[in-house]
Amino acid sequence: MRLVRLRAPGGLDRLDLVEEDPPRPGPDDVLVRIRACALNLRDDFAVCGKMPMADVPLSDGAGEVASTSSRDIIHRQ
Repeated sequence: MRLVRLRAPGGLDRLDLVEEDPPRPGPDDVLVRIRACALNLRDDFAVCGKMPMADVPLSDGAGEVASTSSRDIIHRQ
């Protein structure tokens, strides 16, 4: 999978596009394949170190569930 990794806070020049294996979801997690995202002022502040980075550094994203853990935690209708 391709992802953008922040080496250290400080600015957009510290973002790298990298390839790595997809993570495996934990017992209560889902892996979401992001298809579209928006970068907002909050994201810019986090990248520049003006506010703490969240566990998931993305304000707005849309996608689909790519995989779940061995437990099926998604409610299916």
